[in-house]
Amino acid sequence: MLKKGKSEEALSHLSAAVRLAPFDTTMHYNFGKVLLDFDRPQEAAACFITTLDNNPDFPAAHNGLGKAYWKQGKLDQATNQLSRAVTLEPDNPHFIMISGPFCSQTQTWTKPSPNFPKPCG
Repeated sequence: MLKKGKSEEALSHLSAAVRLAPFDTTMHYNFGKVLLDFDRPQEAAACFITTLDNNPDFPAAHNGLGKAYWKQGKLDQATNQLSRAVTLEPDNPHFIMISGPFCSQTQTWTKPSPNFPKPCG
């Protein structure tokens, strides 16, 4: 549906699926990703928070929540979430790469993985 330009219909179906499976962390996470893609960071953050309430060590959800906070201008909260994602998966190059542009904007960074270059200098 998304590829056919039916984004609102796709969002409606995803919302219904989340209501049918309220404890499915993957469903909430995926819905959050789609909401973030549609520039709806507050709603996306709520999905990622629900995901983390049920699975607090889900690194990709911390990463998604960090991006949602970043888009809302909540830079301290974004830093905490992006850092948590890297802490949980220090060898994930995606988390290191996504943190780079953010760090250059905020000039903050926590200890990076020794396997990848520090994204903020």
